[in-house]
Amino acid sequence: MVAAADQGAADKAIGLAPSTQPDGRNWALIVGVNGYSQAPLKYCVKDATVLAETLRSKCGYAADRVYLMTDGQKDFKDTPTRRNILKTAQLVADLPGDVESCDLLASGVAAVAEVLGEVLAPWRCQRVLLAGGGARNAALVSAVAARLRPAAVETTDACGVGVHEREAMAMAVLGALCHDRTPITLPQVTGAARPAIAGTWVTP
Repeated sequence: MVAAADQGAADKAIGLAPSTQPDGRNWALIVGVNGYSQAPLKYCVKDATVLAETLRSKCGYAADRVYLMTDGQKDFKDTPTRRNILKTAQLVADLPGDVESCDLLASGVAAVAEVLGEVLAPWRCQRVLLAGGGARNAALVSAVAARLRPAAVETTDACGVGVHEREAMAMAVLGALCHDRTPITLPQVTGAARPAIAGTWVTP
């Protein structure tokens, strides 16, 4: 996600009509790719599209300030090629004026909290555990807790698993499953054509 100060310069540079929105500081560049040649995915484009719509409808982003690049776009400039992504990101980064880091943080926090709220709403969770580096972001945790209320929101520390240790533990489990020849790449999760054993064991 990128925030910009000078909206008119960006509009002119990438051929967009001038924004009619009163606040054009916030920009988002969202990329979703399903069509990988060796291992095509199924849900990345859908996820990116939902995030773009969430920013537009619930997080205060002007509709034409959310730039979405996904497979299958009719206009080539909207396709997620390396050149298009770098060109658009560099364009916004080079706009005159200061970009407030707090604007970017606030926008990102609001989007993450809103998406989590929508995804978890049907489950009516009573308790939600957070892990990873974001669990140390007080602003993010506070926003998530407010969005998921009345569910209790805690980090995995409360269960004896450090937020930075969770991934290492997960990798150990995945390694054990690979050793036991148990498929972990599942079609219902990744959209893969068939279940597959991930990784390989290499011994000296």
